[in-house]
Amino acid sequence: MDRTTGSPQAHWYRSEDAHAESVVRAAYAPEARNRHMHWPAAAGSFVVAELDGRVVGRACMDAVWPPFAEIQNMEVLPPFRGRGAGGALVDECLRRIAQMGFVAAFLQTFPENVQAHRLYARKGFLIAAKGEMLRLVRFIGMPVLDGFLHEHPLATYGASADKPSEWSLEWSDWPTGDRLQLALSGGSCQRDSDGYGPALRGVSLATGKAAFSAQLTGPKVCARGGDVALSLELTNTSSDPLQIWARLLLPQGCMAAGKWENTGPAETIAPGASLRTDFAVTLGPELDLAALRGAAFPSVPLTVEVFAGDTSFWLSRSIKMREEKG
Repeated sequence: MDRTTGSPQAHWYRSEDAHAESVVRAAYAPEARNRHMHWPAAAGSFVVAELDGRVVGRACMDAVWPPFAEIQNMEVLPPFRGRGAGGALVDECLRRIAQMGFVAAFLQTFPENVQAHRLYARKGFLIAAKGEMLRLVRFIGMPVLDGFLHEHPLATYGASADKPSEWSLEWSDWPTGDRLQLALSGGSCQRDSDGYGPALRGVSLATGKAAFSAQLTGPKVCARGGDVALSLELTNTSSDPLQIWARLLLPQGCMAAGKWENTGPAETIAPGASLRTDFAVTLGPELDLAALRGAAFPSVPLTVEVFAGDTSFWLSRSIKMREEKG
């Protein structure tokens, strides 16, 4: 067995890593040796891990547009497992994902791969869905979640299925009864997601300081050049007025249609009241659909960032493009 003395280092794939990365990939999938898979240039690429100057592991990132990016096909050569290379790969992937503007990372793992589960749990991933595989999620930019966990360090976490491909992620604090719930859509893996990327469709917060719920609804399919009608609904369940405003985070080539434009007006929601905002997003001809070719989840994410009181969160909708006949 090879022995190493240094700490593992992970870095962006370079041309000189080609042969060594191919050797690692061959151990994972022999038929893939010397054959590089296609990852959309917008965000997808390889990260490799080295021990004492030797490439011993690799991982891929697959995504086209924020908010979610996927970590795929992570593998470490068997003689080097358990020495930190996997952790270095995950750390570097998360660093790159955040640097590219993504605010959440997800991955799929086999239910029986407990060694991988330990690694992902240490890196902050949470189980979000189960089926043929397990879907794990790591939120990178979610102030409402960060704030809740800061105020409730003993909060417990659980996930449950609302219906097929719809999941509730909940943090609850036993001492106070406070609760945060995120509603996620998407399957447990690529094969049971029908091409739709994961999306965060709802947020519900109930604490002594603030209480509200929000959801983003709309169609799942749209033709290129068409409009996607979205609806953002917020309900103030606290005893104090809630000030909110929101902005769209859209892929290049998508634009808001009508009066809402890219930023909505600031509003105040009275206690017990709800506010519904309807707006449309045009998936224009400039939208680079070629970037979706080869992507694991060939859908277009439409995201709204919401500022509510002294916190914020984002909601998203995953849209598949319908081929027009004509």
